Amino acid sequence: MDTELVSRIARTAESTAANKRLPRIEDSTSYVEVRLAECHSVLDDAVRILGDVNVFDYGVLLASYNGLTDKDFFQRSRRYRLGEFIEVFGGPARVPPWRKKKCPLVTKKRERVYAHVEWAKALDDRRECA
Repeated sequence: MDTELVSRIARTAESTAANKRLPRIEDSTSYVEVRLAECHSVLDDAVRILGDVNVFDYGVLLASYNGLTDKDFFQRSRRYRLGEFIEVFGGPARVPPWRKKKCPLVTKKRERVYAHVEWAKALDDRRECA
């Protein structure tokens, strides 16, 4: 795995969160530099660099064509936060979650990431003042 690419994607996700932007995953130049088979692994590694995926997932910021997040986010949700996934979707079904249930979950997760980046910035600011 290209650690520089993973780091670049992590920095992009962090910057995106700080600016509350939602880039399309297809437009991410870092993301398309790797073969499709590697994309999921690269994104997974980048998301884990930024923090505990059980708590927040910066991958939720990457928007697909419909403004929601891509399928990787829902796969990570199922893998790392199964209890919450079951609570929202009624079970770890193999069928894709319904769009009407996806929207509130994605919104909630994006807000959690925004709160985390604001908290981390405030913590850094306090360290600089000390």
